Amino acid sequence: MRGITRDCVVEMFDRKIWFIFALVTLFTIIAIALSGTMDFKLSVQTNENLDLQQINNIFGDPLMRSYSLFLSFLIFLTVLATSGLIPNMLKKGRAEFYLSKPLSRNSLLLNKLFGIWFTYGSIIVLCSVFVWATMYLIYGFFDWHILYILISGLVVLFLWLSIIVFTGIIFRTNALVLMTVFIVWVIQYILKYHESISAFFKSKQIGYVVDTLYYIIPKTSKIADIAFEYASKHNMVSWEPLYSSLLFVIILLFVTSYVFKRISY
Repeated sequence: MRGITRDCVVEMFDRKIWFIFALVTLFTIIAIALSGTMDFKLSVQTNENLDLQQINNIFGDPLMRSYSLFLSFLIFLTVLATSGLIPNMLKKGRAEFYLSKPLSRNSLLLNKLFGIWFTYGSIIVLCSVFVWATMYLIYGFFDWHILYILISGLVVLFLWLSIIVFTGIIFRTNALVLMTVFIVWVIQYILKYHESISAFFKSKQIGYVVDTLYYIIPKTSKIADIAFEYASKHNMVSWEPLYSSLLFVIILLFVTSYVFKRISY
């Protein structure tokens, strides 16, 4: 596994992907630093000035929300950056090289998946730590519950990478991988409102279909929402979207392994 992970790291640096992450992080840090120079006081009818903590409560934890958006954007960049890795690995010539390694196809598949996840997950964690440290230096913001957002982000990244690996093996083209990921993202985002959709159509049949799709499709947006809800308000939330999404990934990996072992290269 270390060899394949090392290949993933070398590939990331060779393609200059790290530079984009560093640039996005730098701009975010500058934005946070500049925002710290502004006067965040709000006058109300009683002429009372609200401090940062009160404004933070009024506007729904903007610092933590900004951190969550930053993390989501890094995951989006990672999906774009990694969508072509599996199709490139399976090109004629390169496929023979990888398949000639003293590894079973299952081991090669899982090592590649975890290698990509570890490589890009590590740089996401590093960038997140820099942004978190900046928030602490500028605003004195420190809440260990923010770790729930970071951990959920790594889980969401693994979900998307599992889909990328599956579609990469099936289609073997970067374009179709990106299109499939986009379609899945749109579907899972719409299905966040499955209860409202079922109520709107007032049809049991449509309701069953919508609910079934909701429980099958990985719920990445929902996972991010519940992680933010728990981190910011410390409310008890249902982690069912996380459990059902992880179950989806387990089944998907079994299917991917089955298909990968039977494809001739």
